[in-house]
Amino acid sequence: MYKLIFNICCFMLLMSISEAKFNKKEIKNVVDVCISADKTYYLNQHGVVFVKNEEGFHSLELPDRLIQITSIKDKLFMLREDGSVWSYADETVSLIDGKLPSKQILSAGERLFVLKSSGGLRSYKDGQIDDLVYDRNFEVMVSYGKNKLFFLDSYGRVWRYDMFSQHTSMIDSSPGSISIVSSNRNLFLLKKDGRVFKYEAARFHALKAATDILCIAATGTYLFMINSENKILELNHKIDRLKTLKFEEKANFMKVVGKKLYVTSLKGSLFEYTPLSSYPSIQRKFNQLYESDTYNLGRGFIKSAIRSHLR
Repeated sequence: MYKLIFNICCFMLLMSISEAKFNKKEIKNVVDVCISADKTYYLNQHGVVFVKNEEGFHSLELPDRLIQITSIKDKLFMLREDGSVWSYADETVSLIDGKLPSKQILSAGERLFVLKSSGGLRSYKDGQIDDLVYDRNFEVMVSYGKNKLFFLDSYGRVWRYDMFSQHTSMIDSSPGSISIVSSNRNLFLLKKDGRVFKYEAARFHALKAATDILCIAATGTYLFMINSENKILELNHKIDRLKTLKFEEKANFMKVVGKKLYVTSLKGSLFEYTPLSSYPSIQRKFNQLYESDTYNLGRGFIKSAIRSHLR
């Protein structure tokens, strides 16, 4: 009896906080966000970086026409429109790569990875430069776990790079992938036709509930999706729960930074959302309400024509 009352109380507490809200930020037309130490940086569509203090948002004196930002500890890294890569720390701006143009920068652990327009991959750590991959037609990259990178090439195929063995291998030969995101040990793939696939047991499996999807982002056990109606879907793939989030405008793009989801609307507004995974004790109590033999019977997968070459 007491256990039943306890479970009911936990369930009611969960329901009271499960409707996490989107917080609208006082800045518009943001195209990228990153967190460095205790500061959050915002890059707008004009290539200007802003940071917030007690007086509000103010711009930093950095190179112009920036298109991407990321960070490692207290250092900010920036990709400029001309393909050059810069760093900013202790109010000092430095050029760290001005040779062959770059198309993407990615921070993973204490290393900065730079994807070159020529198809090469370069890494930076503590002033050391390593050229890792040459002559590949990679378009975008994400980190996966502690020692792997996954790439999409110009055909939409998926490749894997192992940092230990320094070996590159194709794991999905089917074309048409337009986006790839990762969180912890989870990897998701978005196809041109709006289907979403999860990487599981060395294969990509289509998610049943994910159709007509335009954009994806992931953190922890959550996958976030923007559908063709510009609504935001939240899938907790640990407990197979899918719901539509309350969002006051029409969503356009989203990105996970740290454990927070940042969403831009078609009106140019920026919103911040903290998913339920920030309350792990409540999440565990919620899971205890269901018996393992009666809940989560299906993994949410359907048979896929996609075949993996990873063994």
